Amino acid sequence: MSGARAPVRGRPPSPALSGDGGRGVWRCFYPVRVVQHWTPLSQLERTPEPGVWLMFDKSRRIAIVRVVTVRGRRLLRSVTYDQDPQKRVLIGYFPEDALRLAAECTWSEYVRATGPPTSNRR
Repeated sequence: MSGARAPVRGRPPSPALSGDGGRGVWRCFYPVRVVQHWTPLSQLERTPEPGVWLMFDKSRRIAIVRVVTVRGRRLLRSVTYDQDPQKRVLIGYFPEDALRLAAECTWSEYVRATGPPTSNRR
């Protein structure tokens, strides 16, 4: 053995170990698997507008979560989605740092109002 160390899992090997003569071409020595679990938070999609997220059930918009200021305090406000802003229904207000809570409560209200969802859930 020439004293070369085995590559560390999750990091590319050094050029000396990759066998490419130091040209910087990396080789994958083992497969990398990414497992993503479904959560209500995974149904939120950030919009180009800062502080605004849309919640989806597959490709259907179901809610809007937005950062608002109420009496000098920044909060997350969740409302049902409708093209006409006058028809949107308030779901609730949440602490600004509780996006996961806002997503879970919003999703729960959606399921309660519409029945079983069609999103890809476990």
